[in-house]
Amino acid sequence: MNLFLRILIFVVAEALGYCMIVYVERLVRMFGRMFWLEDYLGPGWTYNIWRILGLILMFLGALVLFGKLSFF
Repeated sequence: MNLFLRILIFVVAEALGYCMIVYVERLVRMFGRMFWLEDYLGPGWTYNIWRILGLILMFLGALVLFGKLSFF
């Protein structure tokens, strides 16, 4: 995978991850609460899961940039 494509994937992943962390309230309003998750882990975990997924997406984008994760 060439460098331009890796940088593009990194920038898109970082932007989406950032938006998932900052706009977590809007995401919960759009997709709804995960009641099954909140039953097991407690109230507020829907918001935490969206934030954790955003961090994972940002981490995967960094791995793609540095060549540690490849799709081709």
